[in-house]
Amino acid sequence: MDPRTRAWPGLILHWLADIWREPLSLHAVIVRDLVDCGPRRILVTLHHSFRDEVEDTVEGLTIPVTIVRGRGDRLVSRVWVEELAGRAPRGELLEMDGGHALNYSHPRELASVVSSV
Repeated sequence: MDPRTRAWPGLILHWLADIWREPLSLHAVIVRDLVDCGPRRILVTLHHSFRDEVEDTVEGLTIPVTIVRGRGDRLVSRVWVEELAGRAPRGELLEMDGGHALNYSHPRELASVVSSV
């Protein structure tokens, strides 16, 4: 997670800014996922996410790291992913059209990027 969203206020603020940039059909998927998982599982998962400082992990990787970000993403800042890519010994950042949920809004384009790496 972007350090700006590693606490409830930041996560909620940035999620609310981002969700309206995503396709409306994704909203139904999110609601269904929230119901299926239940509040306890969601809270536990987010608690673990808040503590996971991935920027420390990428420094020790010896494999190439490609970070893909949607240009309209309000949850993950460009500044942070640039820093993240810079910390990886063999890191690169690719940006494409879309918001945070590229796997949902731009699946073919994302698959093309992933398969070419």
